[in-house]
Amino acid sequence: MPKENNKTKKPERKESDSEQGYEDKLREYNTKYTIYIKNKEHNLKCKYENMFNQRNRLAHNTLSYQQNLPTLTKLVNETQESRNYFIWFGLLTLIDNIFIELYRHYQEGLEEELNY
Repeated sequence: MPKENNKTKKPERKESDSEQGYEDKLREYNTKYTIYIKNKEHNLKCKYENMFNQRNRLAHNTLSYQQNLPTLTKLVNETQESRNYFIWFGLLTLIDNIFIELYRHYQEGLEEELNY
């Protein structure tokens, strides 16, 4: 995946540039900028989908763990940190709070666009 910080700079008009030459530079810039924006949106979408899938895995694991919940002593002594119920629950809460905050920003943006 392309890096997000490789945005192209808008060309500046130089005295030696002809009108057509400058228009060609602008056209090339606009093409590169469009590709940059599409890649950035694609990367953001991929990151969102990965986080959402991980959230669902954690929720499933946390829920299925409740059926056969080990004692607190066993959980404290768990050697594999990634299997710890409390870590799963904490991450699940964190991810849910992130999604709630993102949705709040999205909703505020829509309300501003619609001039509520």
